[in-house]
Amino acid sequence: MRKELEKYGIQMPAFSKIGGILESEMPVDEAALHAAIIVINEAIDHGIAKETFEALRNPNAHLTDLDVKNMDEYQDLLYKAKGSKCQTALLRSPGSEDVYDKMLTQAEVQGNIAMANEIVRKKDLDNAVAEINAAVDSEDLNRLLKALLNDRAKLNKVIAENGDWYQQTLSEVKQGKGNVPLTHAEILEGIINANTIGEQFKILETIMKSLNKALEAGNVYECHSLLMKPEALLPTVLNRSAYLYYNELSKEKKKKQQSGHSANLTHGEVTEHIKVLTAIASINQAIEQGNASELWKCLKHESAKLENIEDDAVNRYLEQLVAVKKEKGQDCGQGKDDLNQVELQLCIDYVNTEVSEEHALITAVQAINRTIEEDNPAATLTSLQQDPAKLKNILPENALLYQALLYAEKQEKKKKTDDPSAELWHDEIQRIIDKCNLYAIDARKRYERYNAIRADPCLIFLKKCGPPTSSDEATTGDAIDGEGLREEDENNDDPDYQLPQDRKNEDVESDDDVDFDMEGKESRPVVKEEVKVEKPPPVVEGSQTNPASTSNFLPWPSPSDLNTRLRRIVAGFQRILRKEELKRVAVEKENRRKEKVEEAVRQKELKKAEQAQKWSKREEVDFYRCVSTYGVHINPTTQEYDWSKF
Repeated sequence: MRKELEKYGIQMPAFSKIGGILESEMPVDEAALHAAIIVINEAIDHGIAKETFEALRNPNAHLTDLDVKNMDEYQDLLYKAKGSKCQTALLRSPGSEDVYDKMLTQAEVQGNIAMANEIVRKKDLDNAVAEINAAVDSEDLNRLLKALLNDRAKLNKVIAENGDWYQQTLSEVKQGKGNVPLTHAEILEGIINANTIGEQFKILETIMKSLNKALEAGNVYECHSLLMKPEALLPTVLNRSAYLYYNELSKEKKKKQQSGHSANLTHGEVTEHIKVLTAIASINQAIEQGNASELWKCLKHESAKLENIEDDAVNRYLEQLVAVKKEKGQDCGQGKDDLNQVELQLCIDYVNTEVSEEHALITAVQAINRTIEEDNPAATLTSLQQDPAKLKNILPENALLYQALLYAEKQEKKKKTDDPSAELWHDEIQRIIDKCNLYAIDARKRYERYNAIRADPCLIFLKKCGPPTSSDEATTGDAIDGEGLREEDENNDDPDYQLPQDRKNEDVESDDDVDFDMEGKESRPVVKEEVKVEKPPPVVEGSQTNPASTSNFLPWPSPSDLNTRLRRIVAGFQRILRKEELKRVAVEKENRRKEKVEEAVRQKELKKAEQAQKWSKREEVDFYRCVSTYGVHINPTTQEYDWSKF
């Protein structure tokens, strides 16, 4: 012991025990240890940190975890510990003294060293955490990486490549705490999460590069497979509608390229499109299943971004969508028949328009039936002319005829159905209107022919013979009113009555002037020889001359001639009447046939007109394909589709 102390130039103190071991019993190998500890205690008393640290580094002291940076903390803590031990030793009763009653033992020195190291580590850790929080607030990436890589921060697996993720993750955590400084544990957890995100992002970048290449190469199923990978971190992608996903993403990629931006789709852009496309794919699945309730839920889903969905039209939507989807499948092929968002919205708008027009038509027809009951031709005409009624060939000049026939038809329908509230429907009203127009045309033609007859000079007999004199009228009247004449007329009512031979020649000669075309459509006389008629001279008052004898008029026929000709006219009229009756029957039969033909033609024209207004299924599909390929332009002012771009 003395030899070891002499090495350090320290005189061995007087003691009977050291560490509880009697002086005479101390092993030689422990002497160096106790000597080194005594030297450390002497250095502590000197108060020089460097000297104390050199003593602590003595191998014979067997001390560990020494850090030169912490020598000041070692000196302070050991000095305080030794002072406290000395104060405690003074309170003990006198007796055999131990060297370590006023000195720190090797274990106490080691414990204070560990305590000092922990204090320093904690202090350094707090400073490092404070620096990390300051770097996060400053959003200085280099400063943050430097603070995270500081050894005093005691952070493992800090990867410089993930600096952006560290900044983003730690900022989000701190903002979630209300900008309260982060603890070391929270920083460590944030780094672990950021490393996980960084690793996922690397995988995600690889997937996105492959996805953009698949879109450019036109590889539909590879594109769909990449979208379904969990590592892609995308919303739910259905295991169907591969062409729908591919076509829409490819379209967005081309649109982005045309706008001058980078041609590659980003993960955020793909995520937003996938939300919509999955909703659209669900709608197509419901259409294929024919499930109206499921279709309704899918149409109302906010991700589908469809507008103007009417609650009571879901069955009409399903019917229209099934038809359009079927035609698209026939045109594009199996697996390519999924309707996109634009096509779905167009179908919805089309059905809504049809339903709206039907409601307007019902309202218009009800208004027409009300005006018919009011017996007001003007009001009926107004209701017939309203656009929602969709009635054709409404002529204002036929208003009275419309009112009369519509009212009669409605009353007849009430009788047949035995329903006082029975009303005429659209096709019935249109049929009556067409019938009225035909009646009006026929009446107009008949009136024109009647006027032509009245204006025909060949049929005006009074101008040829002149007015009869009073004596002629008396004679003719007596002859016509005689009993014998009446009996003769009654006996000769037969149209086949034959005149005597001597009268036939006379009648033939007298009838040479006029020929009756009995087989013609119009039984009108044809004049062979023009007869010049001169105006009678004025009669001078007091003159006794017979006007008939002094005028140039033709002589008035005798009563027998008049009777003969009258019988012939009656017989001819009866023959004509029979022929007209046969003609009328034939015409009615022909008219019925024509009406059927006209009705068929009219229905065909109505269909043509409707087809002219309504697109064919192929035209709709072509339009949908065009729109889905090139997109639509919306006027930013009116928020309506601008078709002028086509």
